[in-house]
Amino acid sequence: MCLIGLRYDPPDRTLLVAANRDEFHHRPTRAAHWWPDHDGVLAGRDLESGGTWLGVTRAGRFAVVTNVREMIGTSGQRSRGELPLGFLDSQTSAEDYATEVIGRGGSYGGFNLLVYDGSALWWSSNRHRQPERVPAGVHAVSNDRLNTPWPKVQRMIGVLSGEGNDSQLLAALRDPSRPPGDLPDTGVGADTEAFLAPMFIEGDQYGTRCSTILSISRDEIHFTEASFGAEGRPTGQVSQRWQPVGR
Repeated sequence: MCLIGLRYDPPDRTLLVAANRDEFHHRPTRAAHWWPDHDGVLAGRDLESGGTWLGVTRAGRFAVVTNVREMIGTSGQRSRGELPLGFLDSQTSAEDYATEVIGRGGSYGGFNLLVYDGSALWWSSNRHRQPERVPAGVHAVSNDRLNTPWPKVQRMIGVLSGEGNDSQLLAALRDPSRPPGDLPDTGVGADTEAFLAPMFIEGDQYGTRCSTILSISRDEIHFTEASFGAEGRPTGQVSQRWQPVGR
């Protein structure tokens, strides 16, 4: 299901991302790495469909996708993991890419896509007609449109509205408690809504597979990903730091 938080400061061209990827534990995945077949792309890899949920390039292009929680079976013919990868592999502006994917959105299940080209951050969804330029500030998205006030989205906004280093932010992302507030009614039933409500989901079949902290500035990019198995068991961590190239 996933949860993405962003703190964006356009005048200084800085972007801080905090993200949890939720998925079935049996789905084959490779932790974040530099892809040999996609030059300059650092991302985790979905080994079932070949795409990614979140990635960044050496130049500081960034993309992330979540699904839209829907009761009707609308999985689409193509994998949503293609969408971030297509942006990372291109030189297309964030605005143009966010607009273009809506035109072919019928090939995919419901998605939220965020793309950043070093100059602008855009949100796009095939469940809404127009993409939106994301303004400065703190934002979050789960499995409805950007900044829908689900309790976990509000909790994420609260986390990024404060201060904290990477270790503190990763610890905050591992909060398995149910945030206060009324849960959404997305048609999955009260028990499932409660199971999916925490920022960090602990389950034996389904749960949070990784937590990512990414900071992008003019001078440095820092990426940290912690991976987890069933019941939230830590399985590894990847950390990379570099200066942007090609800006």
